[in-house]
Amino acid sequence: MARPDRKRVLVYGATGQIGRHLVVEARRRGHRVVGVSRSRASGLVEGIEYVRSDAVDAEAVAHLSPAFDVVVSATRPASGREAEHAAAIGGLIRGLETTSRPLVVVGGAASLRVPGSARGRVLDDPRFVREAWRPIAQACVEQLARLRASRSLAWTYVSPPAFLEPGPRTGSFRRGGERLLVDEEGRSRISFSDFAVAVIDETERKPLRRCVTVAY
Repeated sequence: MARPDRKRVLVYGATGQIGRHLVVEARRRGHRVVGVSRSRASGLVEGIEYVRSDAVDAEAVAHLSPAFDVVVSATRPASGREAEHAAAIGGLIRGLETTSRPLVVVGGAASLRVPGSARGRVLDDPRFVREAWRPIAQACVEQLARLRASRSLAWTYVSPPAFLEPGPRTGSFRRGGERLLVDEEGRSRISFSDFAVAVIDETERKPLRRCVTVAY
């Protein structure tokens, strides 16, 4: 018999770089995980069921989500297709508002405030956002704006630090709110594995229309 703290977790973007780490972490904790991908529906992670669907399709979201306790969005458009990011979050919002299922979003760092600056955003700081990254950074700002404009959806927006990188799962990192976390040397980073720990932590909490961030 499953423990009562085990959840049914639906992960959009499950075959992407972050998504793969998320399904591994959720499975590690004993949650029942189903991954969603637009183009692939095969077992990239052993023991994980995959389905082919699209976050843009609100009707499909409404059809899939009632069987789950929480939905996670780890979608990330390819370079040059950043406009799809807003469409994906829009489909998830419309679909989930009909089912009352909460949403945990893998967001971006662009909307975070820069430490030591009263108003400056990461989006506008070239130390953290290179020119080539601005289109996806701006898309993430729009993604958060759409979440905040939603009327009834329960959500948590999890921002990574400025840099995600390969590395071990330590389970040790700092949590914050809407300000970029940096270490004593001004670095803002975390491994993919530890970022996945932070995101799955949020699936085990009650989404309260809030933003969180993590970093070493």
